[in-house]
Amino acid sequence: IEADVFLVDSQILVAHHKHEIKPGRTLESLYLQPLQENIRENGGYVYNDPRRTLTLMIDLKTEGVSTLDAVVATLDDHPEIVRCPTLYIMISGSVPDPQKWRNYPSYITFDGRPGIPYTRSQLKRIRMISTSFSQHVKWDGTGIIPPDALKKIEALMADAHAKKKLFRFWGTPDFEN
Repeated sequence: IEADVFLVDSQILVAHHKHEIKPGRTLESLYLQPLQENIRENGGYVYNDPRRTLTLMIDLKTEGVSTLDAVVATLDDHPEIVRCPTLYIMISGSVPDPQKWRNYPSYITFDGRPGIPYTRSQLKRIRMISTSFSQHVKWDGTGIIPPDALKKIEALMADAHAKKKLFRFWGTPDFEN
């Protein structure tokens, strides 16, 4: 699940764009409280099947360090969430510099980017590697994807998988093909 968040007057508000921010639409009320209820109902797991996992991706839309500090403070009020073995909390968007990642609790993972030479300890904090589709592939959706574009996609995915990380494109075009 993805929650796009903005830090506004010390509150973590959920909206995709700044102009869509509405009072009361908090990370806590829309995501954390329902997740906490599920975890309680399922005996400490997100789902009733303890083999299933869930990633809560929190996409920081405002400055990274201050927003993440506020997110961590909010999460710390939910010990069942931060201790849940089947819930991954991943930070994306305005991610703080990887050198600062060690300053955050171990339950926080990060969204990495391809082509960055992460240290071994930084790589351990990465849940997945993501990038913009259009940054790497110029395809208008007509016909099948061109071989050169497919090679770029495969190379990006292979690099992430070699690092034992999930891979994700954002901004993927919505073509029938």
